[in-house]
Amino acid sequence: CEALGYAPYHRNVEAKYGNEQAWGAVALERLKEWGFNCLPAGHSQSLRHQGLAHIEFASFGTSFAQREWICRPIHWTGFPDVFSPRWESHCRMVARRIARDSSGDPWCIGIFLDNELEWYGKKGHLVDEVFQLPAQQAAKKGFYEWLIGKYASLAEVNRQLGTRYADQTAFLNSTNVPAASAALATIQGEFLSAIAERYFKVASEAMRQ
Repeated sequence: CEALGYAPYHRNVEAKYGNEQAWGAVALERLKEWGFNCLPAGHSQSLRHQGLAHIEFASFGTSFAQREWICRPIHWTGFPDVFSPRWESHCRMVARRIARDSSGDPWCIGIFLDNELEWYGKKGHLVDEVFQLPAQQAAKKGFYEWLIGKYASLAEVNRQLGTRYADQTAFLNSTNVPAASAALATIQGEFLSAIAERYFKVASEAMRQ
């Protein structure tokens, strides 16, 4: 609880059970009595290997967003810059660790790539965050190349969005989101698909390898 500065549940558990091991024994008994057969996301690792299956979180995007992001992880997970040249090597490194740690564990039934990435950005659309990135950011450069590929010229991009970018440098240096329009909505949807394609392709391939 941010207002209190501590977790009331944790204090109550400590007062009632004294330690995590005693709490865990009761928690496991309850879960099994209620018919659960798998531990939930975010479970305490002290509950593992005692009759309930579990999953792992690879957290590819969550961890990479701490270094390079499209949406900065301020109070939540953020969203990684999947166009960074380091995104692929990061995913391979994380996948190797996950594979090593879960290898031979019959209770581990699967791996989640991530949990609750900020797909909608901070204010409703992740692509708006791309417009606001600095010029040197990989996602900003990737976005420019994608727009030129879609519309063939910067002049046509300007016509569609009602903007006045003089050249590539002007586009990259701008941090303004264009005014709402049908063209902007189309771009938001299609480039979000491109972001998703890049995220899932690299992360899933690394995990399968």
